[in-house]
Amino acid sequence: MTRYIYIILLSTLLSISIQAQEESDSSFKFTSFVSLQTDYNSNFFRATEGEISTISLMVLPGLKLSNKNQSSNEIKFDISGNYTYFASLTDSTSDVVSNNNDFNLTSNLALAFFKQGNFQIFIDDSFNKTSYAGYQDSINKIQNRLSAGFFTTPFGKTLKFSLKYMFSINKTVFSDSLEDQTKAATEAQDNMGHDFSLGIEWRFLPKTSFILEGLVGFVTHTNTEYSEFFSTSDSMPIIGRTGLLGVITPKLAVKLTLGWAYTDYTTGADFNSYVATIEGTYAFSKRDKIVAGYDRGFTDIVFSNYLEYHELYFNYKSSFMNYFEFGASVNFTLNIFSNVSMPAGSNNVTASSSRSEILAKFSPFFGYNYKNQYKAELRYTLNKNITDFTTSYTSETGPTTVNYDYLQHVVTLNFSIFF
Repeated sequence: MTRYIYIILLSTLLSISIQAQEESDSSFKFTSFVSLQTDYNSNFFRATEGEISTISLMVLPGLKLSNKNQSSNEIKFDISGNYTYFASLTDSTSDVVSNNNDFNLTSNLALAFFKQGNFQIFIDDSFNKTSYAGYQDSINKIQNRLSAGFFTTPFGKTLKFSLKYMFSINKTVFSDSLEDQTKAATEAQDNMGHDFSLGIEWRFLPKTSFILEGLVGFVTHTNTEYSEFFSTSDSMPIIGRTGLLGVITPKLAVKLTLGWAYTDYTTGADFNSYVATIEGTYAFSKRDKIVAGYDRGFTDIVFSNYLEYHELYFNYKSSFMNYFEFGASVNFTLNIFSNVSMPAGSNNVTASSSRSEILAKFSPFFGYNYKNQYKAELRYTLNKNITDFTTSYTSETGPTTVNYDYLQHVVTLNFSIFF
């Protein structure tokens, strides 16, 4: 127990983020930074029972680059990486948790040309290498989004036309120590996509616009070896939506969109329903703001062709005495899976005939910011999953049923110094 107290104290003392900003006399602005953060997690693997609690320490250095004169062409680039060390608070699970120590990397590139003209070209690229918890080893997901397009305003700022193409890649990487079933579940998610979108925006008021958008996509799964057990159907999503966004009053801004989406999957159920977003932002003052909304849509998932989701969210942020800030966010998400598929394998795995779940999240925080030189934040996050979905399989001890409810508490402490 003593060594864990030392680890917690050390993690707390090392939860310092140091960000150094350097500017040269050239036309570019260069920023370098490094961050340190510590977390306590009451349920690392989000298990229904037998929860494993952990503490972690994350080190995150990074670089940012942008041009100072953005009147015509704009360049923005940032890259950051973090290494996270996990320690279990239970002796018997220390190896299982430490297997997830890993390095993550994120980079973003944004190029914009001819910004002062009526015809502008943009190129964006986003790369993410992230890891998530696995019992035998961390599972790494590599994602890259490359997009290019243009928009034109032939009649001043009143009417805007845009055309965009995006190429995406999703790839999972793992070690040979993982079980075959886990490998199958992760490899089945690998895919690449091509999206073509067209947008029209009519600004009928100085800060309020009517929008019309359309998208056609093509998603291809790059690994169909496990298509017998998991959903690896290629798909062609077609989405059209219209809406209103902008400032209604000096204190109220809204985003209202409504549309229809149809996704044709090569096998299994197709998605054919409405998509919608309702969001309002109300500013009581410059320091107090509330954002609340509802979002309805769909996304591909490995255990079925898709899941449709309904999300309610609420965010509040405020500050006082120029130095202190506090706030909270609340999210409720209902996920409904189109169909359920589980690999039979050698253990005769079976699953509930239908699957739905409610994800609840509550996250308050309190922070201190002294003239952007010293900043501290303490955040608590509660995650709760409510579902009646179960899987059953045969093990050495006999038939076993697995539930997927879980409760998780996360406490994050961060202290920053800016130079």
